[in-house]
Amino acid sequence: MPDPFIDTLTVGNVVIRPIEIVNNGDVELIWSAWPESYDIALGEYEGTVAPGESQIVDVHFYTYYYSPGTYTESIIFSTNDQAFPEFEYQMQFTTISAPGFFMYTNELDFGDVLLNQPSVKQLMVVNTVMRIWF
Repeated sequence: MPDPFIDTLTVGNVVIRPIEIVNNGDVELIWSAWPESYDIALGEYEGTVAPGESQIVDVHFYTYYYSPGTYTESIIFSTNDQAFPEFEYQMQFTTISAPGFFMYTNELDFGDVLLNQPSVKQLMVVNTVMRIWF
Protein backbone atom coordinates (compact mmCIF):
# COMPACT_ATOMS: atom_id res chain seq x y z
CA MET A 1 0.00 0.00 0.00
CA PRO A 2 1.23 3.53 -0.69
CA ASP A 3 2.36 5.92 2.00
CA PRO A 4 -0.45 8.21 3.16
CA PHE A 5 -0.51 11.75 1.81
CA ILE A 6 -0.69 14.26 4.66
CA ASP A 7 0.40 17.86 4.11
CA THR A 8 -0.22 21.52 4.96
CA LEU A 9 -1.09 23.91 2.11
CA THR A 10 -1.63 27.66 2.02
CA VAL A 11 -5.01 29.08 0.98
CA GLY A 12 -5.21 31.08 -2.24
CA ASN A 13 -2.40 29.39 -4.19
CA VAL A 14 -1.55 26.63 -6.59
CA VAL A 15 0.54 24.21 -4.56
CA ILE A 16 2.36 21.38 -6.34
CA ARG A 17 3.31 18.20 -4.51
CA PRO A 18 4.89 15.09 -6.08
CA ILE A 19 3.62 11.56 -5.59
CA GLU A 20 5.56 8.47 -6.64
CA ILE A 21 4.04 5.53 -8.49
CA VAL A 22 6.19 2.42 -7.87
CA ASN A 23 6.00 -0.86 -9.81
CA ASN A 24 7.05 -3.71 -7.50
CA GLY A 25 5.77 -6.34 -9.94
CA ASP A 26 7.36 -8.44 -12.66
CA VAL A 27 5.44 -6.92 -15.60
CA GLU A 28 4.88 -3.42 -16.92
CA LEU A 29 2.39 -1.36 -14.89
CA ILE A 30 -0.12 0.60 -16.96
CA TRP A 31 -2.06 3.20 -15.00
CA SER A 32 -4.50 6.05 -15.46
CA ALA A 33 -5.88 8.43 -12.85
CA TRP A 34 -8.48 11.09 -12.29
CA PRO A 35 -9.01 13.34 -9.26
CA GLU A 36 -12.46 13.39 -7.71
CA SER A 37 -12.24 17.17 -7.17
CA TYR A 38 -11.98 19.98 -9.72
CA ASP A 39 -9.57 21.71 -7.32
CA ILE A 40 -6.93 19.05 -8.00
CA ALA A 41 -5.10 18.41 -11.27
CA LEU A 42 -2.32 16.03 -12.22
CA GLY A 43 0.82 16.66 -14.23
CA GLU A 44 0.08 13.37 -16.03
CA TYR A 45 -3.13 11.38 -16.13
CA GLU A 46 -1.73 8.10 -17.44
CA GLY A 47 1.55 6.29 -17.74
CA THR A 48 3.53 3.09 -17.96
CA VAL A 49 6.08 2.02 -15.34
CA ALA A 50 8.63 -0.73 -16.01
CA PRO A 51 9.15 -3.50 -13.42
CA GLY A 52 11.23 -2.28 -10.48
CA GLU A 53 10.94 1.36 -11.62
CA SER A 54 8.93 4.35 -10.44
CA GLN A 55 7.35 7.48 -11.88
CA ILE A 56 6.85 10.88 -10.21
CA VAL A 57 3.54 12.62 -10.87
CA ASP A 58 2.92 16.19 -9.76
CA VAL A 59 -0.38 16.88 -7.99
CA HIS A 60 -1.59 20.48 -8.37
CA PHE A 61 -3.79 21.71 -5.52
CA TYR A 62 -5.84 24.81 -6.39
CA THR A 63 -6.58 26.14 -2.91
CA TYR A 64 -8.34 29.35 -3.95
CA TYR A 65 -11.77 28.31 -2.66
CA TYR A 66 -10.77 26.44 0.49
CA SER A 67 -11.30 27.89 3.92
CA PRO A 68 -8.66 27.15 6.54
CA GLY A 69 -9.32 23.63 7.78
CA THR A 70 -8.62 19.93 7.18
CA TYR A 71 -9.82 18.18 4.01
CA THR A 72 -9.66 14.78 2.37
CA GLU A 73 -9.67 14.46 -1.42
CA SER A 74 -9.11 11.39 -3.58
CA ILE A 75 -7.44 10.38 -6.81
CA ILE A 76 -8.84 7.23 -8.42
CA PHE A 77 -6.24 5.04 -10.14
CA SER A 78 -7.05 2.33 -12.69
CA THR A 79 -4.28 -0.18 -13.35
CA ASN A 80 -3.58 -3.48 -15.08
CA ASP A 81 -2.65 -4.92 -11.65
CA GLN A 82 -5.02 -7.84 -10.96
CA ALA A 83 -4.84 -7.23 -7.19
CA PHE A 84 -5.69 -3.52 -7.52
CA PRO A 85 -7.51 -2.85 -10.80
CA GLU A 86 -8.93 0.30 -9.21
CA PHE A 87 -7.47 2.09 -6.23
CA GLU A 88 -8.62 5.18 -4.34
CA TYR A 89 -5.66 7.21 -3.10
CA GLN A 90 -6.81 9.53 -0.32
CA MET A 91 -4.96 12.74 0.38
CA GLN A 92 -5.47 14.55 3.66
CA PHE A 93 -4.35 18.15 3.86
CA THR A 94 -4.79 21.13 6.13
CA THR A 95 -5.15 24.56 4.57
CA ILE A 96 -3.85 27.61 6.40
CA SER A 97 -4.13 31.30 5.62
CA ALA A 98 -0.83 32.94 4.73
CA PRO A 99 -0.17 36.46 6.01
CA GLY A 100 0.04 39.27 3.47
CA PHE A 101 2.84 41.83 3.61
CA PHE A 102 2.88 45.18 1.82
CA MET A 103 5.32 48.11 2.04
CA TYR A 104 3.61 51.47 1.54
CA THR A 105 6.80 53.11 0.31
CA ASN A 106 9.61 52.15 -2.01
CA GLU A 107 12.25 53.87 0.12
CA LEU A 108 12.92 54.89 3.70
CA ASP A 109 14.13 58.45 4.31
CA PHE A 110 16.12 58.77 7.52
CA GLY A 111 16.63 62.51 6.98
CA ASP A 112 19.92 64.22 7.75
CA VAL A 113 22.14 61.80 9.63
CA LEU A 114 25.73 62.44 10.65
CA LEU A 115 28.26 59.84 9.64
CA ASN A 116 28.65 57.07 12.26
CA GLN A 117 25.66 58.38 14.26
CA PRO A 118 22.55 56.25 14.86
CA SER A 119 19.16 57.25 13.46
CA VAL A 120 15.92 55.52 14.46
CA LYS A 121 12.70 55.34 12.44
CA GLN A 122 9.58 53.38 13.13
CA LEU A 123 8.17 50.92 10.61
CA MET A 124 4.59 49.71 10.96
CA VAL A 125 3.78 46.19 9.74
CA VAL A 126 0.13 45.46 8.99
CA ASN A 127 -1.44 42.10 8.11
CA THR A 128 -3.55 42.92 5.05
CA VAL A 129 -5.14 39.49 4.65
CA MET A 130 -8.76 39.63 5.71
CA ARG A 131 -10.97 36.82 4.62
CA ILE A 132 -14.60 36.22 5.46
CA TRP A 133 -15.47 32.53 5.32
CA PHE A 134 -19.01 31.25 4.98
